[in-house]
Amino acid sequence: MFSKLAPALEQAWQRPPRALLLLLPLEGLFAALSGLRRLAYRRAWLASEHPGPRVIVLGNLTVGGSGKTPALIALVDALRRRGFSVAVVSRGYRGRRRGVTRVGADSDPAAVGDEPLLIARRTGVDVYVGRDRAAAARAAARARPDLIISDDGLQHYALKRDLEIVAVDAEAGFGNRHLLPVGPLREPLPRLAAIDFLLCRGGRDPRFATRFEPAGFRRLGGGGEFRAPQTPGFGPKVHALAAIARPARFFDTLRALGLDPVEHPRPDHAPPDLASIADREAHALVMTEKDAVKLRGVEHPNAWVLEMRTVLPQGFIDALCRRLSPGDSAA
Repeated sequence: MFSKLAPALEQAWQRPPRALLLLLPLEGLFAALSGLRRLAYRRAWLASEHPGPRVIVLGNLTVGGSGKTPALIALVDALRRRGFSVAVVSRGYRGRRRGVTRVGADSDPAAVGDEPLLIARRTGVDVYVGRDRAAAARAAARARPDLIISDDGLQHYALKRDLEIVAVDAEAGFGNRHLLPVGPLREPLPRLAAIDFLLCRGGRDPRFATRFEPAGFRRLGGGGEFRAPQTPGFGPKVHALAAIARPARFFDTLRALGLDPVEHPRPDHAPPDLASIADREAHALVMTEKDAVKLRGVEHPNAWVLEMRTVLPQGFIDALCRRLSPGDSAA
């Protein structure tokens, strides 16, 4: 039900509340409960634990896409190039597996979630999923990585962390700046004062701005054939499949590459529905990486995955590594 309402809600959250003001009592209740919960962890009324290796949480303050997962992939790659061994923990949103599960390149996305599987395939690091992130971090710590990065989990205070990074989308920002359900905020904006770094997708301030740009097209299940984004060798008319938080971004990217997409948006994390695409074999089928991980064993004569890369802010990794250097105290 929520997945069907989510696009309408996200649009409403970008405007002054108006009709949503009827939900102000619920916003007040949410604010009171979440504030009490934060206080309970801060005062140690509720237990939290640290797994041993340094913990970085990369999360967001809002509901909806903020470019967090591609930023995490770029962060893992950058830290590994600096010599750190890294493991990732994630909730595994919509995954049906209970307990803690290690994600492999051949894991079932329905069991572990599409984003953890994408992270595992793109980075090659150990990824553990579990609704209890502290338990997932304990499992990850057994291999003694230098760092554990939590995919999301800014509000999962049962897991103690050393550094916090918040991802935000410049276009959506913080919406109408109200808390759920009147607005998209999971926590009040003053929470930003306590974080260590901010990554702003599409922002203009070079201290925080991340760029998300096409790297090229890879054939789906085709032995790794890769084509440059400006010369894909198909089109211009293509079927475009996107089950992500903001599918319009994907379609606009394809248009910027000179393609003419027939748009097939789906709710975020929804399984691809190729059968609903008429004449799907008459034109190339192009999809996001998050959709591709859910199409194991699916055959299509002309299906392609648009791989994207995230460019982190200049100086960000240097500043992060300084914070991670020996002798720097935990947050």
